[in-house]
Amino acid sequence: MTEKTNPVTAVVVEAGGEQQGAIEIVGKVLDDRIQLLDRIHAMLQKRIVPQRDMAKMGGKFRRNINFARVCRRIVGGDIAYRRDPKTDLPYRRTDYKDEQGDFFTYTCSCEWRLPWGEVVEGVSLVSSRDPFFGIVDDDFKEASEVNEAHIAQKSVTEAFKQAVFIGLGFPKDVTEAEMKAYGLDGSAAPGHDYASGKGNSGGSQATSQDSKDKRGEIESMCREMFAGGWKKDGMMMQSAEEVLQAITANPEKGWGGWKKFSGISEKALNMTHSEVKKAHEAFAATQSPE
Repeated sequence: MTEKTNPVTAVVVEAGGEQQGAIEIVGKVLDDRIQLLDRIHAMLQKRIVPQRDMAKMGGKFRRNINFARVCRRIVGGDIAYRRDPKTDLPYRRTDYKDEQGDFFTYTCSCEWRLPWGEVVEGVSLVSSRDPFFGIVDDDFKEASEVNEAHIAQKSVTEAFKQAVFIGLGFPKDVTEAEMKAYGLDGSAAPGHDYASGKGNSGGSQATSQDSKDKRGEIESMCREMFAGGWKKDGMMMQSAEEVLQAITANPEKGWGGWKKFSGISEKALNMTHSEVKKAHEAFAATQSPE
């Protein structure tokens, strides 16, 4: 276990003397700490690229793993994972069974030692019933059908994100005030609502939330793969749209793939979502959160 030091407590102990003097010193430390975090927030928020660092989920904007990596690289400090003594891996599997059948979870815990000495913990638990990896057509997959490596990797990623964002005092969602203060264009973030009728065949309008969510997830996955350097046949992609096109192309049938997210027809939406999700799962299993 890493020893944690509370800078405020340390100052009180060292201050000695009268209680009032100690309170004043603690107040000064807290004031300095708040100002430091405010400056860090301002510098980091200015580096947000919405299409790379944010996603819109359930109508709310959130910072993603890409931004967590940016924060950690800029701020510095060391990330240390608690390892399972039996396997020396940074996560641990636990098996369960209920009325719906067998399932398993992976837990991961890490600590981020910030440059000024504070240590923050991030803990995650990801289940084989994860909405992204463990559900098909609104039904849970059998535990044996879920790719275990994807669940394990996500537990590491989520622990990393939690440690970084908690350590820097970032809330789960990006508020409208923050968006406005830093001039962030939410419409550029993957997952935003598309205009009615875009990308539909036969003149129909895809106004259902399910369709909007699927389109947003497709774009979010493609942008994440592009930011991570996804390749096909050894070739680097030049944009997230090229990732989409490379995944959905079928040369044997003379199909060049969807060139734009807004161009995916409503009829092909489910199939395209499945294709991109499969590619994203394979890519995610190869990635390190750091």
